[in-house]
Amino acid sequence: MVPASFARDAAGGALASSVKAADSTVPPPQPAPPGWLITAGADARAVPRYMGSNASAIVPVPYFDVRRPGSQEGFHTPRDGTGIALFDNGVLAIGPVGSLIWQRRESYSSSLKGLGNVNFTGLIGGFADYWAMPWLRSRVEVLGGFGGATGVMTKLSIDAVIPLSKALTWSGGPRARYVTSGLESPYFSITQEQSIASRAAWPDQVARRR
Repeated sequence: MVPASFARDAAGGALASSVKAADSTVPPPQPAPPGWLITAGADARAVPRYMGSNASAIVPVPYFDVRRPGSQEGFHTPRDGTGIALFDNGVLAIGPVGSLIWQRRESYSSSLKGLGNVNFTGLIGGFADYWAMPWLRSRVEVLGGFGGATGVMTKLSIDAVIPLSKALTWSGGPRARYVTSGLESPYFSITQEQSIASRAAWPDQVARRR
């Protein structure tokens, strides 16, 4: 007769051996491959046809995301500029950012006759994202304009970010924007020369007003 204690020890040893054998067949986790993942694309948005217009136009807006393999894709809102984080530790992200203000042509509206054309305005600058909590992001963008208008634009935003699924995220929060006169004047100010040209373009209306 085999003692009960010896039988229990033998069974325990056999069980441990089988577990070790099973563990040896499971491959160890592989490290994330080196390099970067680049996501590029575009979406279509309805925006004012030109600054101050009541009419809308559909324009393409590019999208870029650069991240390490194994990391999550960054959060972006439609009002964010197109940028790439050169530094990102999961709490603070900093990098360059850009945006575009669509051109304004006299042919877009009869009310623009005599005011001249305004070319595309490019905006280049930097951004900083700060995640105070995993679901709360603050963002600041400072951009300088060139081309059709020159000046500085500063955008501030705070977003509550709530993932609803792997493909759908809800976000919302307050926003503020500061724009210098150099960036808005070509779209909303009228010089004396433009006023004279506008009257010359509509002589019948000028005569009726008199």
